[in-house]
Amino acid sequence: MIYPEEFKAYVRELAFKCRYVTNHDEYDLKIKWEPDNDPRDNSHSSTFASIKADSVYLWATISVYPALLEKYEEGDLRGIGESILHELCHLFIEPVDLLYRWDVSSSQRNYFNDTVERQTERICKAIHMRLPDDWFTPKALGLESSASGHPGTIEASEIKTTSSAPENALALQSR
Repeated sequence: MIYPEEFKAYVRELAFKCRYVTNHDEYDLKIKWEPDNDPRDNSHSSTFASIKADSVYLWATISVYPALLEKYEEGDLRGIGESILHELCHLFIEPVDLLYRWDVSSSQRNYFNDTVERQTERICKAIHMRLPDDWFTPKALGLESSASGHPGTIEASEIKTTSSAPENALALQSR
């Protein structure tokens, strides 16, 4: 799988802005572009992204799968944003997850995993509902959108990226 540069630039900028709004700036964040779908995914196509992290040494790697590129090609920027935001919200749960994961009996493992996902999604929704409606657009992320009119298309020559706390990051606000 070859990911288009404009997609990679969009996801990188989105991930750094999501890291900022989740207050995880202390994490060294990397993005890994997976060539195939997540082999743990039984449906073979529904995993958009996953995260591995270390809350002691403060690093995190978001793995991006081809299904996320499909969302981009469909123009579903909100779906991409929700996926990346959700992965970063796992960082809130990770210390507790690590503390209890190995003590959960095998008969309770599925329940435990579902609980971790459910709580992560609740945190994600609490943050997401306070973001402006256009927060996931290239313009809101500080990227210039292409003249082609497709909301998810960004020309590589037009990309302006930031790698630290964004100057133009939108503060969380209530609706």
